[in-house]
Amino acid sequence: MAKNKNKTEQNKEQKKGFFSKLSDLYKKHKEICNYILVGGITTLVRWGTAAMIEPWFEPMSMGDGVKSLLITLLSLIITILFAYPPNKLFVFESKSFRREIVSKEFVAFISARAVASIIELVGIPTLVTLTGMSNMLATMAGSIIVLVANYIFSKLVIFKKRTVTDKNGKDTVSTDSKVRAKDRLIALVLTIICAAVAVISIIFCVIEFWGYVVLGWEWFLGLFG
Repeated sequence: MAKNKNKTEQNKEQKKGFFSKLSDLYKKHKEICNYILVGGITTLVRWGTAAMIEPWFEPMSMGDGVKSLLITLLSLIITILFAYPPNKLFVFESKSFRREIVSKEFVAFISARAVASIIELVGIPTLVTLTGMSNMLATMAGSIIVLVANYIFSKLVIFKKRTVTDKNGKDTVSTDSKVRAKDRLIALVLTIICAAVAVISIIFCVIEFWGYVVLGWEWFLGLFG
């Protein structure tokens, strides 16, 4: 009994040690971890919104290429707008919603993401043509390059600490100590909206994925029919 008790206590200590190390690792690289997490959720929003929008264009009399382009553009616009609040609040912890700060951040963020989207649209076919790699590999390579570039640009340019001039003509910095009640309210509202969009998008992703699973299963059964 004593041996079993000691083993149980050792296992508990090992588990605590593992989670403690994991927690320390997260705290040490919190910004990068949150960036990867938000990036993953943003990708799901991208896929989910595309699946959500696609049925709207099915009855329309236009070419498949035009439909695909419109679906992609609308999906990208929604995804870029979605990505701003979580990157601002949870990744780079820019808490202030002062007009002078948000206008600079938002314009820079939208511009950077738009350029990244164009790079992907042009760069992936170029990689396939020049290197002969598969479209999937080119997509993965392009996504990694864009992910790293967006992080560096967001860190050094978009969400860097800024100074704004208050009513008295004094410079104030957008630190946590300067966050107003209004900023907290805006952050809360945006968090709720983004969470709702993320949940809805994930649901559509699951529905879309399940449709492919069913089709694959039917195809598999057809081989033995």
